[in-house]
Amino acid sequence: MANLYAAKRAIRTIKRRSRRNQVWRNKITSVVKGFKKSGKVNGEDLKTAYKTLDKAAKNNVIHKNKAARLKSRLAKASADVKSKPSKSNKA
Repeated sequence: MANLYAAKRAIRTIKRRSRRNQVWRNKITSVVKGFKKSGKVNGEDLKTAYKTLDKAAKNNVIHKNKAARLKSRLAKASADVKSKPSKSNKA
């Protein structure tokens, strides 16, 4: 346990930031998983995912390169889904 007042204050700050970062990380995972799970391309979902990743990078929750990498993977996944012909069109 910290003895100095400054160390105790730092512990409080770290706890507060950790809670905030955890909320952002949960948002990121839920948005990315939701986009991948949907199986269909929805521009609104992609836009929401991009927005969430950009805000997380802006708030230093994740590194900007990680946000760019995840956005690139989402774009690639959406392009793959677009290029695949769906079974309903083959009638």
